[in-house]
Amino acid sequence: MGRTAQRVRALLAGIAETWIAPGRAVRRLAATNPGEEKLLAWLMIASLVSFLVRSPQTLQSGLESDTLAGLFGAQIVASMLFGPLAFYALAALSHLAMRVSGGTGSGRNARLALFWSAFALQPLVIAVAILGWLLPGLHGVLLLALGLFFLSIWLRALLAVERGKAVNLS
Repeated sequence: MGRTAQRVRALLAGIAETWIAPGRAVRRLAATNPGEEKLLAWLMIASLVSFLVRSPQTLQSGLESDTLAGLFGAQIVASMLFGPLAFYALAALSHLAMRVSGGTGSGRNARLALFWSAFALQPLVIAVAILGWLLPGLHGVLLLALGLFFLSIWLRALLAVERGKAVNLS
């Protein structure tokens, strides 16, 4: 097996492990000491997928081409610029909250927990988008379930890197 195939397998295994045991998965990632560029790459991929899954709804809105181009421009700026800035702010606030409550982790590990959690959920984001198009009546329920699953994964990952232990909420 080639090196690229091994990396893809390891990435998919890490995503699957995150869904099952996010604390363990994020502690394992933290032990590899990924650089800030890798954290940013995970966040930007998650942001790009977020933009792409909303694109078909925008196209179906029936807007005129000039308005549609402006809406796409606004969505790409929101997804690729303001979204990541909001995630950086959320990571900083969550790290601060953990510090106040006795956490001993670093800001980088708080970013790792949040950005990796967002990245690891992207296959489910795509699945929810597809199911939402196929079953529009269930789209709200699916989004709610996805949001709750994200919060569960992120908070368990955050607690693991800030407090140094895995948290089992199941």
